[in-house]
Amino acid sequence: MNITAGDALNVMRGWIGLSRPEQTHHSIIDIYNSYKPLPLDYTVTYQDAYCDATVSAVFIKLDAVSLIGGIECGVWRHIEIFRKKGIWKGRVRPLPGWIVTYDMDRDGVPDHIGLVETVDRNIIIVIEGNMGEEGIVGRRCIEWDDRRICGYAAPTYSSEKDETHDEHR
Repeated sequence: MNITAGDALNVMRGWIGLSRPEQTHHSIIDIYNSYKPLPLDYTVTYQDAYCDATVSAVFIKLDAVSLIGGIECGVWRHIEIFRKKGIWKGRVRPLPGWIVTYDMDRDGVPDHIGLVETVDRNIIIVIEGNMGEEGIVGRRCIEWDDRRICGYAAPTYSSEKDETHDEHR
């Protein structure tokens, strides 16, 4: 499989600005629901939270689901898939293209997910689906070790020589 972190990030970048209020996020949900079998036989609706469906849809679109061990729409279940796949890294400094998981309300249950776009010293920029009340695809700037971050998964991409892996630590 010849998929790079840059490939995954380019798919996510192409979706920035899609939103629930404008119903432009439907294309992401449709990609997710096209993959069979669906986890727990659950079809994601256009009203559902869709952050993990977004991350899954990236890898479906690239025909690279095996890089993340499978698709999911529940972050806590996806972490288990990452562990089984052997790509779960926990709370370590990430690289671009890694998947970040959060417990945004700090209740002990992972509930949000995105794709690390850049790493610059202690700050990462993440592209996420279903951000905020508007449910948009957008960017978040956050410290890599913010207390809301549960940990990271590192898909085994093909190597690449471009600015995606240039980072300042």
